[in-house]
Amino acid sequence: MNPSLLQKIAQLGLSARSRQQAPAGLELPFPKGRRWVPLSAILMLEGTSNYTLLHFRDGSQLLVAITLKSLSDRLPAGSFARPHRKYMFNWQYIKMVHRPDNEVVLVGGIRLPIARRRLTEFMNEYRGQLHA
Repeated sequence: MNPSLLQKIAQLGLSARSRQQAPAGLELPFPKGRRWVPLSAILMLEGTSNYTLLHFRDGSQLLVAITLKSLSDRLPAGSFARPHRKYMFNWQYIKMVHRPDNEVVLVGGIRLPIARRRLTEFMNEYRGQLHA
């Protein structure tokens, strides 16, 4: 076998291993280029048409030209919840579920609606998160 081919295979193996060990995150377009953002920095995502507004834990925001559906497909299963077609939030930052109003309350007092059609599924997922 060609030595340069062996080197390429070894490099691919190393880069694949390093990606697996890297903390979970998303590569997002910022005004001065693309940046890797850890999932723990993202508080919630808000979909508006073909754009998504990312709300970060530090209070900053970023509008990206990616649909909420497309971003949700990039996220690891179980890390974010989608209680409403317009919103997703990071499970790390849930404070409580307010059942009388069908709302999720996040840290900082942010309230997100839970769609009636998603209520049962969401509550089952929420109970699963409590026991995890």
